[in-house]
Amino acid sequence: MSGQSRSGSVLLLECYRQQLLAAKGAHAQGVHTSSHMQKNSIEVGRFYVSPMTLPDPDGQFVASVSIRSGQGAASTDRIWRFEPRFGSADAALRFAQHEGIAWALRH
Repeated sequence: MSGQSRSGSVLLLECYRQQLLAAKGAHAQGVHTSSHMQKNSIEVGRFYVSPMTLPDPDGQFVASVSIRSGQGAASTDRIWRFEPRFGSADAALRFAQHEGIAWALRH
């Protein structure tokens, strides 16, 4: 984790969790959301890898990835936020995608 406070990281993860719950709730009702994460999901074996980016206060971009598996009550969603910062959202997205796919292939 970066030098930022743990509470800042927890807040960011909570924000991601809320976005994921909203997307899951909409999907359960038959609504297909158009969120950035949904558009970038990649199926890798039994996992769905969704790279994400978020701008930081310094004008850099943070790379994150969500890896989902299972269905219904047995579903699991893991979210990682990576340490390196990137000069563009595309570079951050590529990094998150690469890391997520590599993890899914190992498991």
